[in-house]
Amino acid sequence: EDKSISAAPAAAQAITFTPIRPQEIVGNRNAKRKITRYVQRLALYDPAKQMNPILELGGLAWTSLYDGLPGTGKSSLFRLAMTQLKELSDQIGVKFSVFTVDQSIKDEYYGKTGKILLQRLSVTQNPNLLSLGILDDIDLLTSSRSDAQGADNDINNILMQYLDGAFTVRRGNVINFAASNKPTG
Repeated sequence: EDKSISAAPAAAQAITFTPIRPQEIVGNRNAKRKITRYVQRLALYDPAKQMNPILELGGLAWTSLYDGLPGTGKSSLFRLAMTQLKELSDQIGVKFSVFTVDQSIKDEYYGKTGKILLQRLSVTQNPNLLSLGILDDIDLLTSSRSDAQGADNDINNILMQYLDGAFTVRRGNVINFAASNKPTG
């Protein structure tokens, strides 16, 4: 039986995932608690006021990095977040979107990688939508800043501007989770 869920409003990236419950993830108690807490706080966002009350108190993370060896449950934690976000958004009647940034954004044509990345990130501009970003294997997306060339420069620049640029708007309707096998990468 396929219990997959699709998380994509119009014009967003189509993502299909199989829901997962906390009890299905072995160990990682603190990480499961952290993911659950972040998603619950994200769901407190008020689209009418375009503000999350938790943001004013400093209790809403903008980004969170999960690191560990392959097979330690990072992807399962992200599926847990997607499952909980879908359930909470259904309860409160607010649409949600999940977007990923991974190796699939890279294109052989210069400039195209940046356009793909900007398109993926654009869903977060909608103040009527809850958004969950997953930056998978973030350490593999680009080379180091000093060694970056071409598309890697575009990725570095766009991600840095998105995460904390001069025009970054934090309303409290977006959270970003990143995964890495090598957190110092």
